[in-house]
Amino acid sequence: MKRSMTIVVAGLLAAAAAAGAWHWHGDRQASRNAAAPLLAQAQRGDVEDLVSATGTLQPRDYVDVGAQVSGQLEKIHVEVGSVVAEGDLLAEIDSTLYRARVDATRASLENQRAQMLDRQAQLDLATLNYKRQKNLMAAEATTAEQLQTAEATLRSAKAQLAALQAQIRQSESTLRAEEAQLNYAKIYAPMSGTVVSITARQGQTLNTNQQAPVILQIADLSTMTVGLLGMAFKGESDDIRSSLSYKLKRLLRLKAARVLCSDPYVTVDDDLVPLDVVLEQADLLVIGAPHRAYSQLAPTVPVMDVWRIVPDGASR
Repeated sequence: MKRSMTIVVAGLLAAAAAAGAWHWHGDRQASRNAAAPLLAQAQRGDVEDLVSATGTLQPRDYVDVGAQVSGQLEKIHVEVGSVVAEGDLLAEIDSTLYRARVDATRASLENQRAQMLDRQAQLDLATLNYKRQKNLMAAEATTAEQLQTAEATLRSAKAQLAALQAQIRQSESTLRAEEAQLNYAKIYAPMSGTVVSITARQGQTLNTNQQAPVILQIADLSTMTVGLLGMAFKGESDDIRSSLSYKLKRLLRLKAARVLCSDPYVTVDDDLVPLDVVLEQADLLVIGAPHRAYSQLAPTVPVMDVWRIVPDGASR
């Protein structure tokens, strides 16, 4: 019986040892597999990051420069393509009327200040007379009527001085407003950039009573995709020899983030893209050659059109 028990125990130990060895081997193999690095052949490809959302696409960095006062546009100091810095003088409106208003208000203000000196003198006199009548009344050397008259005169002098001081404050406020209008007659660049369009004409009368007129547009080309329409030497031609558009293209590439070019006639330039692609992607359009087809455009972005082929009001 003892020997049988020994054999059973030995068998159980052997089985346990075998099971332990099998589990140890399995765990070791699993550990090796977990530690083994994953290898793959390097390949070229595109990494895409898809964002699904709704919203409104905002235009690139450009600004409409308008007039805040009415008058004749005397001088435009820039032209299409001019590079300006913030604070540069762009245009001037006839300031004759606004300067006259400022001069008249200043003269009126000086007159009111002179009157205030007179009112102050009258108040000082009324104060002395009231004190004198009060002292005489205490000594029973005057009548109650004279004291009351002196007191009323004093109150009137104080009121007149206060009214005049209020008029002076009003005149000072009017002067500040008229000086601001005078300053608005000079139009300065609100940002640095390139003048991409001029919609007003020198000598034109601007009326701000109905709607603030836009004089020109300034854009930061470094953030924009520029569409260059018309690469031929002239309109309705496929000849690109001596074309200024290609020279303009090289200059734009130095300033703009991207330049897209299109021409319905030119077939020798593989870099050209279809017109609809340019209209869809461009933040600014430049008319390089005056093809008649461009007269039918209705762009929703600023247009530099020295040929004036795009209809007025088509660009904004």
